[in-house]
Amino acid sequence: MPLVERALQVLERREVRPQLGLLKSTMLQLDSTFNEKAYGSGSFSDFVEKLKKNGMVNVTGGEGRYMISRKDSAEPEKAAAKPEQAIPILRDVLESHRIEMDEGCTDETLAEWVKSEQPNFDWKSYGFQEFSEFLNYAQDKMLVRVSPQAETGLLVHLGPEFHPPLVPEPAPVVVADEQPEDDEPQPVVAGQPTARSPKPKRSPRKKAEGEGAAPTSRPRRAPRKKPAV
Repeated sequence: MPLVERALQVLERREVRPQLGLLKSTMLQLDSTFNEKAYGSGSFSDFVEKLKKNGMVNVTGGEGRYMISRKDSAEPEKAAAKPEQAIPILRDVLESHRIEMDEGCTDETLAEWVKSEQPNFDWKSYGFQEFSEFLNYAQDKMLVRVSPQAETGLLVHLGPEFHPPLVPEPAPVVVADEQPEDDEPQPVVAGQPTARSPKPKRSPRKKAEGEGAAPTSRPRRAPRKKPAV
């Protein structure tokens, strides 16, 4: 039952509806060894049904869409600090160990750093039963990234807050190739035609005499007669 209570608290902080499957996945995040068969239940729905019959939780809905909520505690809970107030403390510790966090660290190592740098900090006073639960909350706030490891427990990396996405560079402005203006004068080289100068028109060849036409000749004048003496 303490595991169920912790899982329901996590879902309440995340402000999500505590459905049947989501409750089980949250319980497995908090304790990977959980198995409803160890409590004499053939399925997780049977497990929740037993909790309901024993008055441990409230169950509403049906047809596979059960909603589970906590029973009101008989004893008033002690006033605890808000969970989000623990985030700045963890952020300071991560910032001071930023170089060591490049390749990640185990949750145990991070917990030791928190204890050494913040000896008065107790995550339980912020509503977290375990340090791993505190890390899952910090992951929701994008402060860290948590991934389970078979041998070392949890592996913790810096979250998107420390590595914001790169701002894409503006696309280069494509300038169209400028076409040479038609009126731009072309260089003139002696003896070479320019690109725009018209070819000189050839004068029509004169037909050679005797080729297709009678030769033209002036008529000879008669010799002047000498006056008589």
